[in-house]
Amino acid sequence: MKPFRPVRFISQFADPKTGASDCGVVTTIFAIDYASGGHIRPTPAEIRKRMGIPSGPTKLSDQAAAMATYAKEAKKLGLRPLTMEKLLARPWKEVREAIATGDWVNVQLDYAVVDTAIPALSGQKGYEGHHSVSVHGVRERDGRTEVRVFDPLANGRFPDIPRGPQWWPLAVVRDAAMSFAAEAGPGLASAGVVKRSEPLEGPGVVPADVGGTPTAKLREQLEAAEDRIDELEDLIGVLRTALATSSDLVQEIDAAVPPPVDVGNAVDGAAPD
Repeated sequence: MKPFRPVRFISQFADPKTGASDCGVVTTIFAIDYASGGHIRPTPAEIRKRMGIPSGPTKLSDQAAAMATYAKEAKKLGLRPLTMEKLLARPWKEVREAIATGDWVNVQLDYAVVDTAIPALSGQKGYEGHHSVSVHGVRERDGRTEVRVFDPLANGRFPDIPRGPQWWPLAVVRDAAMSFAAEAGPGLASAGVVKRSEPLEGPGVVPADVGGTPTAKLREQLEAAEDRIDELEDLIGVLRTALATSSDLVQEIDAAVPPPVDVGNAVDGAAPD
């Protein structure tokens, strides 16, 4: 029996044809990866085909619809169908509770809030449109609550762009989510909540800890490993910056090769569809 594997990070620019609007597509891939224990990892093109949307922005309802099409693949792995619960324009506390319980949560954001509040963690400087990110993991650090964010824009394409999952203040995620759903009312947010798929009876892919929870020691080791990964990612950022011979050279590169631009994530209606 195979154990669950950690979610693999990819950039929304993995497919150059549609990458500018693939934030929702890529967070759907993350969610499927998580729900299937790392054993279903579709491409952006495959997700768009299952959504029936060949190009352009996608909605939270499109993410849920695409996940539902993987029932046959899940069954072959010995897993129940993959599902996403849609929280459309719901009180923020419901999204916060899902994050706190350890579910995989795709949150819809107003990226202008992110770019202004935590510019060092922004995946696209100056972007002010809608965006989709995945959130999984919570920690307390320096007196504040932080969450681990899988931002599809964070591909390290320039020295000042982070690469891979980063720890963001939960308050920034909250404010950006509320701003996204502001037209529906104050204090609301939209997100897709995904749980690990339960195993079917018989052989198949099952969690490594079926029959008992991991020991406290193992949890401590995993947390220490995540912290070490954070340190290494920070070091990579420092090294990348040091390799830039001068700010003039970076500006010349920017001018010669304009960075991809995220055109945003569409908005579902205030009422569940």
